[in-house]
Amino acid sequence: MINEKDLFEQFRGGTDLEACYSLLLTRRFEEEAKRKSDPVSELFAAVEICTKVVGNVPYKAMKDPETKAKIIEALIKLENVISDIKP
Repeated sequence: MINEKDLFEQFRGGTDLEACYSLLLTRRFEEEAKRKSDPVSELFAAVEICTKVVGNVPYKAMKDPETKAKIIEALIKLENVISDIKP
């Protein structure tokens, strides 16, 4: 598949800017569609993001009792879903 550098080189070589941009957009759309068509990969990506975010809860969020309660409630829901998946 054509990468961004190749498209830039095509543009520098005289290919029409609109044609290069169209190819770039098409490539991005195809990559996004391919990523979305694989729910397993999407699950791993979401778990990775969730792990990072939960591991970096801001102190300000934990300091506020209302926000902290909402976070704990959300984490309990997440724990329930995880326990349903785990053997």
